[in-house]
Amino acid sequence: MKKISFISVILASSAWNLMAQTPVDKSTNGNPPGQYANKDYKSSFVDDGVIQKVDHEYKVQPWKPIRENDIAWYHRVWSIIPVKEKANAPFVYAGDEFSNGGSFIEILNWAIKNKKLTAYSQIDDRFTSPIKAEDLDGLLGIGLDTLYTIDPETEEEIPTYVNRTFNVNSITRYLVKEDWIFDRNSGRVQKRIIGIAPVMDVVNKSSGAFEYSQILYWIHYPSARQFLGQYEVYNPKNMVKRMTWVDYLEGGYFSSQIYKYSKNNPSMKSMYQYANVTGEKGSPPPDFRGLTEGKKAMEDLMNQELDMWER
Repeated sequence: MKKISFISVILASSAWNLMAQTPVDKSTNGNPPGQYANKDYKSSFVDDGVIQKVDHEYKVQPWKPIRENDIAWYHRVWSIIPVKEKANAPFVYAGDEFSNGGSFIEILNWAIKNKKLTAYSQIDDRFTSPIKAEDLDGLLGIGLDTLYTIDPETEEEIPTYVNRTFNVNSITRYLVKEDWIFDRNSGRVQKRIIGIAPVMDVVNKSSGAFEYSQILYWIHYPSARQFLGQYEVYNPKNMVKRMTWVDYLEGGYFSSQIYKYSKNNPSMKSMYQYANVTGEKGSPPPDFRGLTEGKKAMEDLMNQELDMWER
């Protein structure tokens, strides 16, 4: 009897080891075409990696309401997130199955086209003019261009159609509009993101030289929290530790510089000399005065919070 039990244990162990070493075929349960943010992204047919991730169900907790009587002071802050900085690498991460198969801008564009999010015109940052989903391609510059060449024999113009695509790398910055509120009830500053806007650099088609930057659209972040909270963000420090875009953005894991501050600024002027943030023609890099003023604004916000504890 003991001999039979021992043989059974060996067979069961061998079968388990064989299953663990045999790749699992995913061809029958792959994702349907067009599901991912990047239409060219393809999921693996087998388990790609030693650690086999499982799907997580993420739940985005609603913001705790803040009573007006509990507010000691309130300021509005606009910041720039340069995606080329190493700390902001998640914004340009190409994507995987858990991040909807695309970078952050591709996730936003996919959500707008599929009417999961509403984009608002860049004419202002108050979300006054919604953009139709079918108009997004024109905004991104996607479409057909007609080029004419001369036939050397007949000297007639021959039309040639060129498909214009959206260049993900043209998104060099994101703008973030936040409310900074000192809540007496919690005894700390509450930072709430109100809007996010991708900024695209436009280059000359012939020379490739930079011409100007423009804001593509604004996303009302409180309305987008539930959607963004369903997709993971690339964690450059530890790929096992998962976080969603809501965790990443509201946790302040990105690097940014303040370019506009509501305190003592009734006209809401930008701190930068050039208008490259507002969508008009200007110099692509921020000037040193803007960086210095942005640093002073951040120090002022930090000092205001410390002063509340000293009272």
